[in-house]
Amino acid sequence: MLADTLSLRLLRQALQPGASLADCRRHAAQVSGQTVVVNTTALGYWIMPNRKRLLKLVALLVLFFFTFAAGWVTATMGIGSAIDPSKLPERERQFAERMRGVAMVGSFTVDGRDRPPRSDRYDISSVEKVGDDRWRFNARIGETGMTLPVTVTMRWLDDTPMIMLTDMTIPAMGKFTARVFFYEDRYAGTWEDERIGGHMFGRIERPQ
Repeated sequence: MLADTLSLRLLRQALQPGASLADCRRHAAQVSGQTVVVNTTALGYWIMPNRKRLLKLVALLVLFFFTFAAGWVTATMGIGSAIDPSKLPERERQFAERMRGVAMVGSFTVDGRDRPPRSDRYDISSVEKVGDDRWRFNARIGETGMTLPVTVTMRWLDDTPMIMLTDMTIPAMGKFTARVFFYEDRYAGTWEDERIGGHMFGRIERPQ
């Protein structure tokens, strides 16, 4: 009879995907022509490193997923350092100062609905530039009562900044498209979500 422990090389040959312990015995018997007793401890030694490799692979995939998710959140929400206001062009610096601790109070309409405009409000704690044409509005939005750092594309036409959103997903609210411009103490523009759209307009108010 062969030695009680099957060699690691032979065990690897015998162990095929889905093979049972009996299959391993039969394979070994065909090779040697003798009855073989498989040491299950040796089997465990061979399987354990593979299990560890599998766990490492799963851990790497989970890490990759969370890294990707964090990157998406950072890009969408604009989490990160703001540009020092003192380094901004004058018109951008004045806009950031004018939008600190204010409320956008106005109304919005819904296309195709024959009724008066509805009240709308956005409480802005601050507005910060975080990149080229990228601005972060720290705002409590509408009826939700949630304060969110929302980063948008904002471009300037002479002295007039305009927010440009296209199919942007805002967490817990949905996907929105909007074009909103600011001039002095007023704002106006258009909005739409995945179902409806309309106009929005109002004033920028400061605490008394």
